[in-house]
Amino acid sequence: MKSAAIATAIFLSASALDLVGYGFTYWPGMKLWLTFCFINIFVSLFEEFLFRGLLLNSLVDLFAARTAVLISAALFAAYHFGVTPPQAWPGHVAFGLVMGFALAILGSTGANFPSFWPEQRHIGGEAQRVQKSKLTCCRCAVISQAPKQPPPDKDQQSPEPSSQRPRARRLCRSAPTPARPPRP
Repeated sequence: MKSAAIATAIFLSASALDLVGYGFTYWPGMKLWLTFCFINIFVSLFEEFLFRGLLLNSLVDLFAARTAVLISAALFAAYHFGVTPPQAWPGHVAFGLVMGFALAILGSTGANFPSFWPEQRHIGGEAQRVQKSKLTCCRCAVISQAPKQPPPDKDQQSPEPSSQRPRARRLCRSAPTPARPPRP
């Protein structure tokens, strides 16, 4: 709950700065490559850590995984309201949904690897666009919450039925599925 409060405070303060005009803009004296590196490296990793690392895993403690992903995607889109034009907002919701469900799927299989998503980004309010490849690294986003688990043995039967298994509290910590009996 504490990390959800911290994430909410960061979200509200960043949104307030955007509303009063102190958000990130492209400064004419700043080199374009430095702006590109700042957006691609720092901002992308921070957003993934905040929305998929802290916020999403905190919401999973309170809600079901699907509800937590929907809330996280809505907050991800709301975070970008002051920076992008209104036509891009559905894309941010879709991106938040895709990344949230991808994290849930990757976490349930034990796989953690980076994904590259091409995206066009406005720099400030100007018409300049930077073609970028947004690095979304699930390992960086949830490094403290994704323990390495060996895959379950296919020959070994689970001692408890699937209806009595404890519910996984984190997206990246799911219980192994019981082995299925062979088909006749």
